[in-house]
Amino acid sequence: MISTGNIEAPVHIVVVGAGPAGTTFAMLLVHFFQEQNRRVNVTLYESRIIKDGAFYRWRNEKDVPRNRRRRQVITLQNSVLKLLPNIINEKINQSKNIEKNVWRDSLNIPIMEYEDLSLELIQKEPFMGMITIINSKFEPEFVNVATSTTCDLLVFADGSSSTAFNELGIHKCSFGYSDYALGVPYHVENAKDIDEATFLQNLNVALTVGQTRYLMNSLRSERGYLNIRLNSNEFGLLKQGDTLDDIKQRAVNNEELQVVQRIILDGLAMFGIDKNETQPIDKFEIQMHYASCRYYQSGNFARVPTCLIGNAALSVHFWPGRGANSGLKSAYALAFEVQRCSASVSRPYFLANSSSSLINFESYMAELIIREQCGRSGIISEVQLPKTNEIHEVFAAERNGLTSRILGIAKDLRLNLITENEILKRLQDVSKPSIYTMYHSGRWPAMGSFESDPRKYLNILSTTRAFTKKKLIQSVGQNVKCELSKDVKNAEAAMDSLKMNSDSSNKESELEKIVSLTRSKSSSQLELSNKNLSGIIPLTIRNLITLTILRLDGNQLSGIIPPELGQLYNLKHLDLNNNQLTGTIPTEIGHLTKLQYFSMYNNACSGSIPSSLGKLTNLTVLCLSNNKLNGTIPPELGNLKRLTYFSLYCNDLVGQIPSELGQLTSLECLLLHTNQLDGFLPSILGGLTQLTELFLNDNQFSGYIPSKLQNLTRLTKLGLHRNKLIGSIPSELGYLKNLKSLGLHHNQLTGSIPSELGYLTNLNKLGLENNNLSGRIPSEIAYLENLTQLNLYNNPNLDTQNIPSSIRAMKNFGIFRINS
Repeated sequence: MISTGNIEAPVHIVVVGAGPAGTTFAMLLVHFFQEQNRRVNVTLYESRIIKDGAFYRWRNEKDVPRNRRRRQVITLQNSVLKLLPNIINEKINQSKNIEKNVWRDSLNIPIMEYEDLSLELIQKEPFMGMITIINSKFEPEFVNVATSTTCDLLVFADGSSSTAFNELGIHKCSFGYSDYALGVPYHVENAKDIDEATFLQNLNVALTVGQTRYLMNSLRSERGYLNIRLNSNEFGLLKQGDTLDDIKQRAVNNEELQVVQRIILDGLAMFGIDKNETQPIDKFEIQMHYASCRYYQSGNFARVPTCLIGNAALSVHFWPGRGANSGLKSAYALAFEVQRCSASVSRPYFLANSSSSLINFESYMAELIIREQCGRSGIISEVQLPKTNEIHEVFAAERNGLTSRILGIAKDLRLNLITENEILKRLQDVSKPSIYTMYHSGRWPAMGSFESDPRKYLNILSTTRAFTKKKLIQSVGQNVKCELSKDVKNAEAAMDSLKMNSDSSNKESELEKIVSLTRSKSSSQLELSNKNLSGIIPLTIRNLITLTILRLDGNQLSGIIPPELGQLYNLKHLDLNNNQLTGTIPTEIGHLTKLQYFSMYNNACSGSIPSSLGKLTNLTVLCLSNNKLNGTIPPELGNLKRLTYFSLYCNDLVGQIPSELGQLTSLECLLLHTNQLDGFLPSILGGLTQLTELFLNDNQFSGYIPSKLQNLTRLTKLGLHRNKLIGSIPSELGYLKNLKSLGLHHNQLTGSIPSELGYLTNLNKLGLENNNLSGRIPSEIAYLENLTQLNLYNNPNLDTQNIPSSIRAMKNFGIFRINS
């Protein structure tokens, strides 16, 4: 620790953004540091607040400059509320503007209420002495000259349009698609009695879960927010702050806007909201993204590590509260790790490749990203309505089906007193097109039981990390499986040696201790997956010459891959996945000629792929994905004729696919997507007849799609999208009858859609959007009974006006987009 005399210099954290994630992070920091009798200084920047007397408050629409407050009612999970200090929960429970268990094990609260109470709290004890508020916009020059003694960590919590993206050049990765949403706030003046309010909330829940066009969240059905999902065309017709009267006036001579007006009025009718009780609308596009949460040490911020939390780190779909819950979880994870990592090392804190790096936080955010992609709904598509003479019969069936679905959901959720008549009463004033859309949009997907708890993930047994010897052996002894020798006492000695302290960063790493205690040269396995190990891979590992299996995946190991691994000549299985390893792949790995499995997925290794890997002729699995590898694919890899799984995706590889890869005739999976590969797709791919998965998407490939791909009859997934391919879609693709997913979108393909695609009867996803296809949509598409997603939009010359009735009648569509 840096100190002046006997006074410790506090850790200093700069936070940008005073929304829920930013203020909660600041309070959690103070809470964790106070538990350790330590100080922390937090400087919080927020330009949307104003000083009113002695205290800050949020600006509103009457202030200059004005600030349009968010009016959503959000749902906070009880599991998330338990992460917060008692003082925050006490303040929430004192509020009159909350309602519990509208949704199971949760609490409804207006987001403005949470913003107000958290801003109020940080200006009072115990926080006011450690949190400094600056009510101005954060500018890069504030930390341009900052050193590690004045700013230890810069945290961006300023939303999905974070300053970090523009000023620091932090990369934002998109996943899924954009959601286009309209929010209609409303406020009912006449309060309802408890029984009526409970019944209406139960009915609103059932109606919401039963379809994906509308979503209602409210407090006692008196004050709430009707979320309406739109497609991009509908979204573009509206203006921020429109009233219903504004929309009505503009819709007089605009048929498309009349459709949007109808959609809004249908939602109000279904949830029993008087249009006179509504307020100006909000429109918002949510671009599903995440930003790598590693700390950044480049450019003007060379000495200030940087993290992102909340919507700045991860933006998800618009279900009220999902973003808030994820944001508060990320705030907790980072606050805990900042306290832990800074507790026992000297400045500069949070350096890469050190025992104090924030790898636990990064790993948790990776899990959170996976969680947020589970159970997400599909987009609202352009729905092709039935012909006039079919409307009565079709809509009657759709209304009955929607009613039955909602009634079933009410029973599953044990929502009392919800009857078929009550549901029909709500649907009676909803237009037929909206009934049709809601029925075909499907119900909201269940998120499942997988919930990402930062406390469990970070393996917090106590906030002080004061483990007794008994707990140490229980926690580490159960987690570290290590064949030290037949003598069990050696294993116990190793566990006793692994004291979980960080008193000195100069002590040998936990892995090095294990290696040094592995005295038996007859040990054949060292399996240390997901054991929270940090530090470097020690050079002494070369002494374990009898090892056949070495598993170090899922830890926090940093530094380079030591060339000494090349001396483990008996090794058959080497797993380095999911660590923080850097540097190049040592050429000495090519000495491990008995190796059958080599994977180092999700690290930060750079440099070229060594040609010496071509000597590993016993390999069946080679995975180098999700690193920073560059250069070309070595042609020597064509010697690995036993390979069944070959993955290089998410790197920076360039050049063409070597023709030598045509020798890998045992390959079942070839994953080269998300690189910078170019040139023509080689016809030799047609000789890899054992392939079941082929992903070449997100590269720079040009030329035609080889007709020889017809030989890949075992193929179930083919991704050629996001390249520069030209020409027509080969009719020979119709021979790939096991295909379940075909991605050809975002290319420059021309000509008609071949009718032979109708032979792909196992297909469930077909992406042809963003090309230059023309002609009619072949009726043979209707043969694809398993098809759930069909995207054809942004093909300007494609005839989307005369869609065959057989396609319209298909029942399994979850996504069917013909217009952007």
